[in-house]
Amino acid sequence: MGGAAHTEMAYVIQADEEQEISHDLLQQLAAALAESPELTFADATYRIHSSHGILAIQGTEEAARISRRFNDLGFRNFVVQELLNPPRPQHLNLEKPGLDEEVGLAVAARLNFVTERTVREFNARRFLIGLATTGIPRPGAAMEKRTVEHSDTRFYLDLLTLTKHWQARVGSSVPIQALLADTPMPDAYLSKGAKILMQGDHDIPTFQKDEDYDKYVTWLCQLRYAKR
Repeated sequence: MGGAAHTEMAYVIQADEEQEISHDLLQQLAAALAESPELTFADATYRIHSSHGILAIQGTEEAARISRRFNDLGFRNFVVQELLNPPRPQHLNLEKPGLDEEVGLAVAARLNFVTERTVREFNARRFLIGLATTGIPRPGAAMEKRTVEHSDTRFYLDLLTLTKHWQARVGSSVPIQALLADTPMPDAYLSKGAKILMQGDHDIPTFQKDEDYDKYVTWLCQLRYAKR
């Protein structure tokens, strides 16, 4: 039976972590991407804004065209036919890391989590007003619900080779800073956050969700290990 021809996916990879995408550059990149007939400018803008460094494109020829257009605009990138996925992580003991291979990629960042929960509280004033009005004690009617937010900050470190992945999740950047300073990594790609910590600073990239950080690590894996 006949059917539609399968079109292979390809991926346009941002090649420079340090390059900031200004509003003007974003508009130019979106215009170039929107030259594809199936994409509106708004769709193209959203796709670039949410790409996390990896833009999936239907068709290798289209990916090559977009890559050329992006490079012409000063946005360094390269194309891969298949994404490298980080190896399954194992726990990293920051005090006794026990690394048995030379690290090829070091990624550090801050994660800010905000969680919400609903609590029920007894409102004494409301209870007394109800009692004065009706003369009937009704504790249940004096219960109120409110939402309580809780924020938490964690610091992440991921060390990778082609076949291994160590990760630590701690409440302070200090032990991560110490490990990075004490561990030889002559050929490693250091993420922006890892470089900042090794310089003695603490203002590192911040994420709100694990999912976004995982995409960040996947992107940096392409920068370090993908064949170009």
